[in-house]
Amino acid sequence: SGKTHTMQGAGSGVMRGLIPRSIEQIGLHKKKLELEGWEFTMDASFLEIYNEAIRDLLRDAKSNESKHDIKVDSNGHRSVTNLTVKRIDPTDAECCDDLLSLAAKRRST
Repeated sequence: SGKTHTMQGAGSGVMRGLIPRSIEQIGLHKKKLELEGWEFTMDASFLEIYNEAIRDLLRDAKSNESKHDIKVDSNGHRSVTNLTVKRIDPTDAECCDDLLSLAAKRRST
């Protein structure tokens, strides 16, 4: 039904999806804020829910799958346990594309 295409897109330019476009926008704002003296870091994780199981799409190896749970803290914030988190520079398009490619390769479908 087009969800993957909408999120990831295909190729570059007008065919990019929501995720690469969003990262690009974050990168543009990062540059502006750094000119004003801000320090900025960005961490990324990718997951899929497939057959009611949460899968970490940035894990090191297929055999390295851990159990993942959705946790809710006392303030109502939700998080997923045991996800791989990668520090990325949203101004580095090649780095971001590599991360998206890795996540895409690890998808179930």
